[in-house]
Amino acid sequence: MQKAKQKKQPASAKRPAQSKYLFPALIVLITFVSLSPTLFNDFVNLDDPQYVVSNPVVQSFSGENLKAIFSQAFVGNYQPQTMLSYLLEYSFFGKGAGTFHFFSLLFHVINTLLVYFIIMKLTKNQVVAFITAILFGIHPLHVESVAWVSARKDVLYTLWFLLSLWFYLAHVKQEGSSKKYYVLAMLCFVFSLLSKAQAVILPVTFFLADYLIGRKLNRKTIIEKVPFFVMALIFGFLAYKIQEKSGAVQDYAYFKPWQRILFSCYGLVNYFYKTLLPIDLSCFYPYPETNDKINTNWVYMAPLILAAVGFVIWKYFRRAKEVLFGMAFFLLTILLVLQLIPVGDAVMADRYTYLSSIGLFFIVGHYFWKWSEKNAANTKTIHGAGFVVLGVLCILSFNRSRLWKDSITLYSHDLQTHPAAIIYNNLGVAYIDEEKLNKANNSTAGKGKDPKFYFEEASKNFTRTVELKPRFPSGYKNKALTHELLGENDKAVEAFNMAVTYFPNDENNYLFRGKVLLKMGRNEDALADLSKVITMNAANPDAYYARAQVYGNLGKLQNSLDDMNKVLELKPGLPEGYGNRGIVLSMMGRFQEAIKDFDESLRLNPAATNTYMNRSLAWKGLGNIQAALQDALTAKAKGNPVDEAYLQQLQTLAAQNK
Repeated sequence: MQKAKQKKQPASAKRPAQSKYLFPALIVLITFVSLSPTLFNDFVNLDDPQYVVSNPVVQSFSGENLKAIFSQAFVGNYQPQTMLSYLLEYSFFGKGAGTFHFFSLLFHVINTLLVYFIIMKLTKNQVVAFITAILFGIHPLHVESVAWVSARKDVLYTLWFLLSLWFYLAHVKQEGSSKKYYVLAMLCFVFSLLSKAQAVILPVTFFLADYLIGRKLNRKTIIEKVPFFVMALIFGFLAYKIQEKSGAVQDYAYFKPWQRILFSCYGLVNYFYKTLLPIDLSCFYPYPETNDKINTNWVYMAPLILAAVGFVIWKYFRRAKEVLFGMAFFLLTILLVLQLIPVGDAVMADRYTYLSSIGLFFIVGHYFWKWSEKNAANTKTIHGAGFVVLGVLCILSFNRSRLWKDSITLYSHDLQTHPAAIIYNNLGVAYIDEEKLNKANNSTAGKGKDPKFYFEEASKNFTRTVELKPRFPSGYKNKALTHELLGENDKAVEAFNMAVTYFPNDENNYLFRGKVLLKMGRNEDALADLSKVITMNAANPDAYYARAQVYGNLGKLQNSLDDMNKVLELKPGLPEGYGNRGIVLSMMGRFQEAIKDFDESLRLNPAATNTYMNRSLAWKGLGNIQAALQDALTAKAKGNPVDEAYLQQLQTLAAQNK
């Protein structure tokens, strides 16, 4: 009976010859359509500015930028292969978000095909390979890795990771030149490591593949993997040090070790749950804590749930190679992002399942095929149920892809189920950016939105940010700046007071508060703040610039002049520096020197029409009425407000001089 069954199994896995092309074609079509809305999405302000939008390193192809890509870390990660992909796309296709989304989707489709061909190599079963690959292609958890431009490292490192695994399998199966495939596997591994350090786990998956195909563990099979482990250790250590230096690695004292273990278990349970039921997804999952205390019993229950799952596997599936392979693949590839090593502020992330979920999908594919074979009479029912599940996943992924349209759309949706300080903060920033964009495009009136609307929405979100996390780095600062935009200077000062309380070493908190106090006419208070900034950083030109204005208001003209001299020493080409120093010199009666500064200011920035008016006053001080009149008329012609009484006075004096 057993022999007959074993002979039948490979045959039953076969399909008509056309399925050799049909399954891959279906995988490409269904995956592409399910995630196609990403092609029409914009950037979001969650890391996209640092990676692409505001990153000069990827915006022009040059030797200097190439050197920076291979020698620097970006957003706390060393990922030259990923940064190089941004550079090439920006150089050849421009800055539009559509280009970056297209290539992310293209890489994802290629990855989906690679999953199919790898499972085919492991099992020679088209049905299992198809189910595994299509679930990988259309699962909603994978939308983030495709729709988020900053997640390019996930699709890229996975591409090289899967290629390396494919070449390794070709090597162990002695296909063609085995040595060539071994070298190619190693080369792809290097590329994967250069895309994302999480690829370090690849050598371990080689052992899993050996186990599934029945390859024995011996000296040869261990030695062949040593070079891979050496590279993994080197890159793993390098990645940790870079993240530690960038501040991405949290202090272990922030949460105790036993809490870290609980959070890791909690994250793992949620990965299982969201793989089975991918609803209420979010771009950010905050730690389940309030004021540094765990706020849900699910955290404490998570280890028990995992123990129960482990017991079931041991009791009923410990001899099922497919289950052990799939589960081990999932656990090992997700282990590094379970926050045992605390990196970042999220307890979990959809993108972390991108590679690891292949193991779970493989188990599903295997048992779907197995149950179909055992229940031949109900094949249509089983297949129908399978199509329904795939259809639901396609719809969920399609809709999730649309939510990544832009920052406001994404955050407004995700905050409904997963309120997080960082996302409220980013939503506030998105509203400020939207107002700037509308202003630049003169489209505010067309959208029916008053600028005040955006500032008020931003203020609401910054307020929510500090309510959730008072010590959020830029929370109170952003809240204060928004109050200033709304003309609420008293509230701005109150928010800056809180910012100074939580972050007394941040010079910008004193600088911005000093500027608001200057605007309010509280010169002595402004002077204290701006002097504090200069004490903290004697090379801050903005602090000298603002303090010069304060000294001017207080009538301390020599102090004001000294500060403007310092501004121009720190920023020699600053037009406003020469313009403001010219004003101070005029106030001191040093009109000839003032005119020289106004001349230089206009040379550097001819569009500064108010400088013509200031120079007019200096000419008048020198007694050159004709030059004063000419500058006043020029200022008026260029749209700068000119007091008609002053203009009439100059015209009268000019006529008398004639």
